[in-house]
Amino acid sequence: DVPCATENITMSTDPCVSLVVEQNGVPIGPKAGSDWLMVCPKGIRDLLLYAKFKFNDPVLYVTENGVDEASNGEIFLNDDLRIDYYAHHLKMVQDAISMGVNVKGY
Repeated sequence: DVPCATENITMSTDPCVSLVVEQNGVPIGPKAGSDWLMVCPKGIRDLLLYAKFKFNDPVLYVTENGVDEASNGEIFLNDDLRIDYYAHHLKMVQDAISMGVNVKGY
């Protein structure tokens, strides 16, 4: 838990969380196209588990989850980054469900 901002509230300070891109000096995952986004499938499982215990086991719906890539002007037919992203993130959602999180939609 991070204290919420009381002044100069922005998108970054309002959620009352801190943005983590490294753990023990090691990146938490590969960098996506946005400079602030790291790919960390374990994060969605941890977030779902946090919500389960923090908010008394609510029904949860994941309504937005994705990854971007830097644009280089080419059209990609083999979107391996996105395929890999969803495969690993959905596996982590499945793990959270098997751990008792009440996920009803994705």
